[in-house]
Amino acid sequence: HSAVIETTAYLMVTEALGDAAAHAHAHEAWLHADDRGGTLIVEVRDDGIGGAVATPGGGLMCIADRAGALGGAFTLESRPGGTTVRIEIPTA
Repeated sequence: HSAVIETTAYLMVTEALGDAAAHAHAHEAWLHADDRGGTLIVEVRDDGIGGAVATPGGGLMCIADRAGALGGAFTLESRPGGTTVRIEIPTA
């Protein structure tokens, strides 16, 4: 993977884990990364209180913007009981 893709994945993971620790009051978090046929998929889930949003200027929006600039996708699902942050970035 290129350094830009690796950096984007690293930033997404650190942002999601940081949010889980600082804001979500999560007890556990899970990380899954996979390269599926030319697409890097990185997902971080936690068991926190939910309520995360990608706001302009915030860390999650920065990750969404970076993924989009690389032709990828960003999804955020946050509800009581947990948050899932996911990026998919083409690697080929």
